[in-house]
Order: sequence, then C-alpha cells, then structure tokens
Amino acid sequence: MPSKEEDAKAFIPEETMKELRNGQQKKEDSAIVEQLPEEFECPNCGSRMKRVFTKRGIHYKCSKCNYDTNRVFDFSYHEKYKYMVMEKLKEMFPKLNFVENLPIDTNILTGSRGKQRTRYDISAFWFGRKIARIRVEVNRHISYNRFFETDENYVLGNPKIVEYLKKKDALLLHYLINETDVTKQIGLSSIREILKFGQKVTDKFGNEQYHIPKEIRKVVVTFDKNKIEELLFRNFHKLLYREFVIK
Repeated sequence: MPSKEEDAKAFIPEETMKELRNGQQKKEDSAIVEQLPEEFECPNCGSRMKRVFTKRGIHYKCSKCNYDTNRVFDFSYHEKYKYMVMEKLKEMFPKLNFVENLPIDTNILTGSRGKQRTRYDISAFWFGRKIARIRVEVNRHISYNRFFETDENYVLGNPKIVEYLKKKDALLLHYLINETDVTKQIGLSSIREILKFGQKVTDKFGNEQYHIPKEIRKVVVTFDKNKIEELLFRNFHKLLYREFVIK
C-alpha cells in the first residue's frame, strides 16, 4: 500500500512538490499544508490562511474558523437559507407573518411548484396587509465587521430584477450566515436608497451588477432590530389609509 507521501506525489505535480520543499510545509493526513505569510488573511475572521494541496487541487483554508475556498455547497442552498431567514424574522417580529413568494404558476391544490422566476423571496404581512417585499442576499464567509470594512463587492444581482424591485419599493435582506453573533446576522436596507448611491459593476463573467460602495453601507444597511422594524413598516400609514375617503 503506497505511503501518504507517495500518494501525494501521485496527484501533486513535481514543480509544486519542489516549491513546497523550499517553503514552510507539513503533511496532514492525505494533504500537504503550507503556512502562508501574514498578509494572506482569511476573508471571514482575518486570521492567517494556509495553502492546502489535496486530490481536489489547490485551495486555501483557515484553521481558526474553517473557511475553505474548496468547500462544495448544495445548489439549492438559497432555498434552505430563505426558510431559515423567515424563521429568524418571525422570532424577531412575532406579530408579523412572513410568507414565501411562490411562482405565479404554482398549483397550491396539488403542491406542484411553478417554474416561473420570482423577483423577491419573502412577503411580510400584518393582519392580511402586505407591508413589505423582501429579497434575500446570502453573504458567505464574511463577518459583521468585515461586511462594512472590506472593499469587496456586494452586489444586488440582475439589473432588470433590481429595477423591478425598485418600482415595488422592495427591501434587501443581508444574511451573514457565518457571523457568530446572532444579533448581527440579519441586516436590512431599502433598494431605492441603495440605488441613490449604488454603482454598476461588471463581474468576472461579464454580467452587469449593482455594487454597494463601502462608504454608504453603514448609511443604508442596518442590523439594529428597531430600525429594521421601521423599514418594514415604512409604508404602513399609506397602506392603511389609502382606502379611506374624506367627504
């Protein structure tokens, strides 16, 4: 049976092995790990990263928070986190009901889910009145502090969808799934307010996206429960009295 070192040579190129032998390295199980310089920081917690060579290839890993650039996620992760967000919102605001926004061609009698695309994820109701439309953005491997401090792009998605949500005065929910402080996992912002200062950027695939500049994040995004409630109810007066007529 081949040794771990022989096993490593089988899937790691000789050039890489030479580079490792000249650097700070060690073997952990079936992987070769190299300690990187201090400037290679984890995007989640800021600790020093390690470069790891495995059968999957080369990736980067943090030993403190387990951030891993080669981690495989379920393609339906957005649906899973959407339901988690709805539960958290219900705990925060028990007087409100949060309902999944289903495709218009969904058949509620048979349970068959429609295939048409939805532009927002959650509807917020107060005693039968829809007071808010919410789109969920899942932010991976980012802490509350780094969300506001880093220059990394935070995008809203397809410009056509964003423009539609702007017309509907929808809200954008920022879910920091790796933040350990539960009071700082969920933030909320108004898409109309974001677009007053937002910028269009082109991602690595050549698609146009909207970017939230670092300078305005603390102005338009709030993680404070009271301010989140104010955003949810910002149009409540207009919705409540629009049917009243004074004669």
